[in-house]
Amino acid sequence: MDRTDTLTTRTRHLIALTIAEIRHLFNLADKDDHAIDHGLRWSAWRREHQADARRHHVRRRLRLQMLEI
Repeated sequence: MDRTDTLTTRTRHLIALTIAEIRHLFNLADKDDHAIDHGLRWSAWRREHQADARRHHVRRRLRLQMLEI
């Protein structure tokens, strides 16, 4: 199983698109296919990474809050 199969079979949690991210993606419209593919993959990776960081942050804050109770 290669990397693309792994990415499509697992559930990906992404943050919502921001205005700046949408603008960046629209600017890819006049680029070549490689640049568009790279830009879309980078955007998905970045949004997934941000969602993961947010989940870990909330989990840590909840754990600290439970220790205070």
